[in-house]
This record gives sequence, structure tokens and C-alpha cells, in this order.
Amino acid sequence: MYQSMLSGAYHGMESYLVHVEVDVSDGLPCMDMIGYLASQVKESRERVRVGIKNSGYKIPPKRITISLSPADIRKDGSGFDLSVALGILFAAENVRVQPKEVLVLGELGLNGAVKRVNGVLPILLKAVQEGVACCIIPKENEAEAEIVREMTCIPVSSLREAYECFRDFPKDIPVKRSAGQGRREARYPVDFSQVAGQQQARRAAEIAAAGFHNLLLFGQPGSGKTMIAERIRTILPPMTYDECIEVTKIRSVLGEMKEKETLVMERPYEAVHHLVTPQGLLGGGAVPAPGIVTRAHNGV
Repeated sequence: MYQSMLSGAYHGMESYLVHVEVDVSDGLPCMDMIGYLASQVKESRERVRVGIKNSGYKIPPKRITISLSPADIRKDGSGFDLSVALGILFAAENVRVQPKEVLVLGELGLNGAVKRVNGVLPILLKAVQEGVACCIIPKENEAEAEIVREMTCIPVSSLREAYECFRDFPKDIPVKRSAGQGRREARYPVDFSQVAGQQQARRAAEIAAAGFHNLLLFGQPGSGKTMIAERIRTILPPMTYDECIEVTKIRSVLGEMKEKETLVMERPYEAVHHLVTPQGLLGGGAVPAPGIVTRAHNGV
């Protein structure tokens, strides 16, 4: 009564695949999770237990052991819930469902609903590099996943839907290339034409934007330094597809992607406070997170 599922996670800006192994055997009823787990992952035991019950399934009174490998990397986030729940259901039924490498991502609600997770885009891009051609993701992450053209994405909104979908997979999954949504024009809330006067500063900003040079503006408060700096990105060349992917990956890890937002076309702009900490500027922390420098990548 063993089942293995494929999931993924990210650490800082690096993504990696995670193998979720589930073993259901005779013994005292319990559920143990191992594999260098953060508190969010350990809490998934209760979410999975209640989510399975409220989805109409039953967990047998047996000893359930769940291992997330590689065990030498700290696992964080709530994206393993769906893969753990599916692994328990198939292992409990003694059904080996492994039609092909299928990536499973999603947070599980107590009512069995599958909720969105952060970092879907970088995880899927890593999965494509590893040869994975299909994935099951939350419905709310569907637009974001459409960016990955080489991946067949199956959006689900509940555990029952994911279970029936995964169970009915054929031996060879038909790979359907996602056409994705067409690229749109970048739209900024500000415009460089709004700057009146300051001809010398405007000329310097135009030269810096044309050659991708650094620019230092100094002067009296209210003279227009921030106004000009905020509008420099609007006169920069449009981002290439690879640059859009890089910016979108950062937004995805930060959890700033909207439900129907796909590829980010606008160059980012970050205003740094003079009291910013080194971690806030460069990134890092106990749980590595992007800093201001990373957030402003390909922008200002």
C-alpha cells in the first residue's frame, strides 16, 4: 500500500521537484510526515485529514507515513496538500496510479476545495526542464500556468475533481500544447509626458533609458526627482519574452499575481526608503525572500 506523487516547491528564487511518498500499513492509527518540513507543511496533516473527510472519502484507521524528498532541503508553503491527499487516497485503496510523471500542486481547504498557491510559474518551468509534460493545479492559477507552453495544465477546484481526473488518466497522457493568451501592450499608470519643465533632468533620463545607464538625481524636495524616476520605465524599450518571464516569476514567488493575470508586460518600479534594511534591499531572511533589488529586476 504505497503511492508516490510528484510535486514542487521553491527556495528563494530557485525551484525544485519534490517526491511525495505515502505508505499505508497496519499499526496504531496515526499520520507522520517527515522530510525536513516547516510548520506550514506539518499543519497540512489536519487540512488533509478534514479535507478528505468532507470530500466524501474515508481514511482507513492505519499507520500512514508521508515522506517528502529530497530530505536535505527545507520544505515550506502549503502547495503539497493536494499531492499528499491524493497519495493517501490511492495508497489506501491499494491502487497504483502512475500513468506518467504528473506534477500536482494545490492547497487544500477544510471543505475539500483546492486553493491557489504561490510560485506556480517557476515550479512549472523547472518541471518542464525535468521532462514533466502534465500538471494538476488550482483553478485560480490557470491563467498563470498558461504561460508555460510546453506543459499540459489541468485546473481543478476540488479534491474530488482532482481524484477523478488523476484516476482516469490513460497510460499515455495526450500532450496538448497550450497556446496561451496573446501578449498585450504594457500599460503604465503614469506617463513621461506628464513631466513639465526640468529639461536637463528629462534629457538625462532619456539618455539613461536609451543606453540602460545608471542615473543619479539630486535636488530640493518637490523639484521632481521621484516623478521623473517613476516615469523612466515608461520610455524604456518593451521587455522581451524572456524578460517578461523573469519578472513574472518574481511576482509569482511574491504572491502578487492576480487571478486572471498571465504574463507581466510592465517593467517594475520600486521606491527604496532610506531606512531600508540590508535584508529588505538585497533579500534573504530566515525564509529567503526577494529584496528590493530583485523586485526591481528589468525595471527601475
